[in-house]
Amino acid sequence: VMTFDGDVLQIPASSFRDDDLTEIHIPASITKIGKNAFDYCSDLTSVFIYDLVAWCNVEIEGSASTSPLYYGDLYINGELVTDLVIPYGVTELKNSVFVGCNKLQSVYIPDSVTSIGRYAFHNCKNISSIDIPNSVTYIGTQAFSNMYALESVHIPDSVSVIEDGAFYVCYKIKGFTGKYAEDGGKCLVYNGRL
Repeated sequence: VMTFDGDVLQIPASSFRDDDLTEIHIPASITKIGKNAFDYCSDLTSVFIYDLVAWCNVEIEGSASTSPLYYGDLYINGELVTDLVIPYGVTELKNSVFVGCNKLQSVYIPDSVTSIGRYAFHNCKNISSIDIPNSVTYIGTQAFSNMYALESVHIPDSVSVIEDGAFYVCYKIKGFTGKYAEDGGKCLVYNGRL
């Protein structure tokens, strides 16, 4: 079990790489997680967050596996999260912010969010639908990739950029709705741009 002091601002690069850590408690003071900080932490089962707004603002460097959530389940204030409600006022979902949250069954993104970063919901395998609010203008690379249960996606008129692979390996998607959907529910995306 690793619990950080509330004065710690960053988790350095490679600091827990290939560690046998099983549980981690991350305070609201953390603003940055360095590259490869939690790579290969396959024993990690539980990640405890105490301020969801602060977590949404953490800069996670490197690949998706840098985030502790790539391996462990998300707990907010001691409760396992299955239905995630992102608080109004959050404007950006940073890279890898909810990567690998396999216990998530639903997510609510408020209309204060304008940007969804790279790998934001990558490997969230049990979410079946995503309703992207009309405030979002940018969706990053593989933001919703490997979401095996994802069946429907609404992309609003406000979205002007969808990066490569945003919905990669989402085999169950039956169709997209919104301005950029064509007849038959296919999404019109060419060279990463709508």
